[in-house]
Amino acid sequence: HLSSKNRKLLSRKEKLAEDYDDLERCLSKAVDKLEMKKAKLEKSTIENENAQYEVESLKGLNENMFEQMSVLKEEISLLRERIAQKDAKLLRTEGKLNLSKEELKLENYMSVRNQKAELRKLKRLQESSNSSLSNTINILQSRVTELEEQIKQEEDRPDKV
Repeated sequence: HLSSKNRKLLSRKEKLAEDYDDLERCLSKAVDKLEMKKAKLEKSTIENENAQYEVESLKGLNENMFEQMSVLKEEISLLRERIAQKDAKLLRTEGKLNLSKEELKLENYMSVRNQKAELRKLKRLQESSNSSLSNTINILQSRVTELEEQIKQEEDRPDKV
């Protein structure tokens, strides 16, 4: 028969063993949660890096589009200059040929008409190119904004470790 002191010690020992088991279960749960959060963080980090890479790629593409637009503007300018040179050459040629007044008027009329038609074609081409590039730039800027917001949301998430 155990004395009352021994029974109390035995009871206390059993209680400590139960407390130890409870603490061990709690620690195991905490470790599991930390592992899950670590995996989530690693996934988020990879997603963040991928999104940042995509943003940089889109920025490069956007810069490329701006460069292409500049090249197109330069080409339009050169085409206009060529038209002006051809017009000047045409006028010089007309003067050398000493055409009659009526022939000269008719030729000028045709030249102006042709120039106007060519300028209308160039203007339509320029407007079409500008519209296409503008739409592409807007799409790219929208995608960059979406990705930046996605990155910010990932950074602001409260469950992030």
